Amino acid sequence: MTFLSRSDETAPAFPLGLLFFVCLVLAWSWIGAADRMTWWLEAFPALIALPVLAITYKRFQFTRLAFVLIALHACILLVGAHYTYERVTLFNLIRDHFHLHRSDKLAGSIAGVEAITKMILYYLHERAWSVIR
Repeated sequence: MTFLSRSDETAPAFPLGLLFFVCLVLAWSWIGAADRMTWWLEAFPALIALPVLAITYKRFQFTRLAFVLIALHACILLVGAHYTYERVTLFNLIRDHFHLHRSDKLAGSIAGVEAITKMILYYLHERAWSVIR
């Protein structure tokens, strides 16, 4: 099984493992969050996406790479929700190293790269199915 193969070819252990990891990050993010209102605003997309992905798991089958990217994005949102993006130590280190002005733009850049990667994966998937049909 490759990283780009669909996750349902075997038992759903891989997506469930990622879900468990994201739930651990979610719990950590809630405990001792810097600001509860900011936590709700930043974590809201992840809190919506996780149940939607769980409910539609059988209908929309993503690759392992897509699941990893979704989990990574959820974790970035939850880390930003815990600290607020301007206080995330890793983002501040990257900001200082690359002489950037704001550290919160890094999360937006990562989200943009993830969205583009998902679109490319979708395009390749549809193109492969059109050749097979």
